[in-house]
Amino acid sequence: AMVVNTTRAAHDKDKDKVVITWLPDHQTRVVQVQLMAVRFVPNTTHFDRCLAALNWLETYLDIKAAKELLFPSRHPNIDACHDGSTSLLAGSFRSQHPELENLNKQQQLFVTMVLTRSAHPTTDFVRPPMILTGPAGTGKTSALLSAIVKCLLLDAGNRILVCTPSHTACDVITRRLSKYLAADQLFRFYDSSRPVEMIPVDMLGFTKQASTGEFILPTINELLHHRVLVCTCSDAHLLYLSGITNASLRTRRQCRQTFIETTLCDSGMTAHIEGANVPHFT
Repeated sequence: AMVVNTTRAAHDKDKDKVVITWLPDHQTRVVQVQLMAVRFVPNTTHFDRCLAALNWLETYLDIKAAKELLFPSRHPNIDACHDGSTSLLAGSFRSQHPELENLNKQQQLFVTMVLTRSAHPTTDFVRPPMILTGPAGTGKTSALLSAIVKCLLLDAGNRILVCTPSHTACDVITRRLSKYLAADQLFRFYDSSRPVEMIPVDMLGFTKQASTGEFILPTINELLHHRVLVCTCSDAHLLYLSGITNASLRTRRQCRQTFIETTLCDSGMTAHIEGANVPHFT
């Protein structure tokens, strides 16, 4: 199709006019003398996922918690033990990846806040979001990568969910994280509708495909083994539908613990599932 001509509206109440045709050149004159109504029907997937998110917020999120998240009354604290001067990287690792340490003061401050929150989790109150902002090329991605790697080194049980607005940003994060993590630790999640032809070749090693070639989620055991999961904000909706959320996984562990306790109660034995109340994505 090609645009034959466009006419800008003379007044705000009028609409712009665009004439589009898919006819051969010698037949376009027919289009120019006829009025046509063209309707573009958007894909509803994005709106469906937004509505599902609103439904989740209304159903599961406490109003006070939401208010504290959107309009926080506290500021992020920085622990003295993570003041940025002490590196968590071993000597050999540090020498191989100096880019994780070559941060300016503002980048170090952000990494320190992330490490402090990871080292001292709390469920007593909702913590305010930590926002890293700045113009392009100021090192936001470098600071984020340093924070992710150091969080993983801080505790072997730490797991991170990285969501970005676009597939391009996801691929950049995955590509740079692949320098530090093996394929069985890092997973790049795509929606099954994503064409394989649009995926960079170096991303395929961090994905899982069905025999038909479409992208799929790994098994629950495989997924829980990965330490970092990267996807777009929109595709994260599929994790919610699959029950791969902190709330869903916690409920499953608690149900299993209750079943075991009930089963062993008559025999006088006791059992406890380690980390039944600990969130999967820390």
